Amino acid sequence: MASPLINITSVARSQIGGARILSSRLSNFQSQSLRTISVPAALSTTIHHSTCHGRFSKDEPQIDVSKRAFATKLTVSQRSSNLNDLLTQKLPWSHLEERDALSKTFHFIDFAQAWSFMCKVAVLAEDMNHHPEWFNVYNRVEVTLTTHDCGGLSENDLEMAQKMDEFEKELLSG
Repeated sequence: MASPLINITSVARSQIGGARILSSRLSNFQSQSLRTISVPAALSTTIHHSTCHGRFSKDEPQIDVSKRAFATKLTVSQRSSNLNDLLTQKLPWSHLEERDALSKTFHFIDFAQAWSFMCKVAVLAEDMNHHPEWFNVYNRVEVTLTTHDCGGLSENDLEMAQKMDEFEKELLSG
């Protein structure tokens, strides 16, 4: 049974952070606009963003930073063992040394499969409170993972990269 759709109304101006997963076209607005988008109800908690002036509405969910566990940068031993696995697999991730980030482009059969991948990752990202930088065009999803809290790669990035690879395999084999 398909998830019911809900409507999200957002005020958009130039760049909408959380709503980037909905449509790359939203980030092209130059002036303030009102836009309503239907998304699966399961993703309703994953879509949040600030208004055009960087303030949050009173109805928007807020993150209580006092309860947030901050990540630490990977140690030398973690880098040599865990990171190397991701960089040497059949369809490897790339290490962006200037940003201390991981990058990979995923290719799917069509837009629906790419969107399904992004939905799975969005739910994981909310559960982990760790969100990827990504861009989607048709069947391609470009992903960059880094942890801004620690200024580089953390265990969260490695875990998310491994899960993304698993999601890709599930979708392409099914």
